[in-house]
Amino acid sequence: MNNLSNLENCFYDFSKSKSFPECITSIEIPNGIIEIGDNAFYEYCGITNIIIPNTVIRIGKNAFAGCSSLKNIIIPDSVIEIGNNAFSWSGITNITIPNGVSEISYGLFGRCESLTKICFGDNITKISPGAFFDTAFTKFIIPEGISEIGCNAFQACHDLTEIVIPSSVINIGNEAFLYCQKLKIINYRGSKEQWRGVHKGDHWRAYCPEDMVINYNYKD
Repeated sequence: MNNLSNLENCFYDFSKSKSFPECITSIEIPNGIIEIGDNAFYEYCGITNIIIPNTVIRIGKNAFAGCSSLKNIIIPDSVIEIGNNAFSWSGITNITIPNGVSEISYGLFGRCESLTKICFGDNITKISPGAFFDTAFTKFIIPEGISEIGCNAFQACHDLTEIVIPSSVINIGNEAFLYCQKLKIINYRGSKEQWRGVHKGDHWRAYCPEDMVINYNYKD
């Protein structure tokens, strides 16, 4: 493994240093680093694996965006914030969000065309706009506790056929499921009356199948 080990400060913005040799495919961030800065590894296409220490508390916006070969990354439990588009256009296939994170930020996994599995932490309350735009999920389970599905959150998820929405959701944003052309089943954990009370933005299900079925009081 080719390691980056020459970072001397416990707070370091990687985006100030953009001189990674092309031969580096795996990076181990040293223990003691508390922030991975904005655009830190932006479009480093050769990186396949990154090890993040449990001292990191923040991952900046676009930190791993465009890392198309990045397949494996474990976010430690110490992380409490993940910035906008941090993993967009990357090659990740699965990911676990730690309990300290409360929001799936704007465009976080947008155009992660290989992403098929996500494990949510216990404290997520919001899926922000464009968070899962054009991902490869076929079934998606939104956990209880999330209250908002942002605009375009699942737009262009062309393989998505089924989604589970918890009764905690009170707002579905504009075009949230736009162009989900295979999305035929919404399993809603609340009652039909509760579903009627959910605010649904303009064109929230535009270009979805006309014969979409909504199942109420859904249980696994």
